[in-house]
Amino acid sequence: MEPQLLHPQIEALRAGWEESVRSTIAIGETLTEDEWRKPSPCPGWRLKDLISHLIGIEELLLDPPEVLTSSTAEKPWVKNEFGRFNEIAVDSRRDRLGAEILTEFSGVVEARNATWRLEHKTPDTEVSFGPVGLLPLGSLLWRRVFDVWAHNQDLRMPLGLSGDLDGRAATLVYRQIAGLLPAIFAKKCAAPAGSSIALTITGPGEFNYGAKVNDQGRGEFVKASVENPTVSMRMSTHDWYLLTCGRDGREKAVLEIEGDQELAEKVIANFTITP
Repeated sequence: MEPQLLHPQIEALRAGWEESVRSTIAIGETLTEDEWRKPSPCPGWRLKDLISHLIGIEELLLDPPEVLTSSTAEKPWVKNEFGRFNEIAVDSRRDRLGAEILTEFSGVVEARNATWRLEHKTPDTEVSFGPVGLLPLGSLLWRRVFDVWAHNQDLRMPLGLSGDLDGRAATLVYRQIAGLLPAIFAKKCAAPAGSSIALTITGPGEFNYGAKVNDQGRGEFVKASVENPTVSMRMSTHDWYLLTCGRDGREKAVLEIEGDQELAEKVIANFTITP
């Protein structure tokens, strides 16, 4: 199938994914082996381990194995079965050079991009994805955009390189994760009926969104500005990434908070969406 015949949502996700992986490769091509060995913001992983992980997931989509395996070694940063599964790709490449891993990643990216361009399913088509099981294709592909974008930021932070906070991938990530706020606010934070929250994210890719809790105790998304919010929070896009992804360094995130401080603390404690 020609690229222009792809479902527009799938093509938008592919374009965002490609933007992030190309950016990651470009950064990687500048790194020394000492830099590849720097600790990443993901506990237990060095910078080159981020790339190993991405290879493992993209290979899984290219050629799903009949039987999935996971790491059996106990590691303090691994908290669930998906985390144990992720360690396999990392462990198998721990002794390899970062430059070698990057070359492998470049090849996998080309293969995945070619396959993605031939995708004929719709976003609602259910597909199987390893340890997660069945889920809609659109959800799976969005997870790939989020994963590669987040790990692009993970690669940048220890190197002091800012960027990719306002591109295609970032915009897709911001939009999708914003939609999770009502459930976080109403359920995880147990915000009372009638309360509301306004979030202002500043810097590259800046955006605003919020949520309110209706009379039935259900969270509702608010696209525009929230009038007279119970609590308002302001942070940069970089600090939003740290909190949302639960990365090392999030304790240093700078937030401006107004209104109900106790409710704000609950929001911060439940902001992370990664496993």
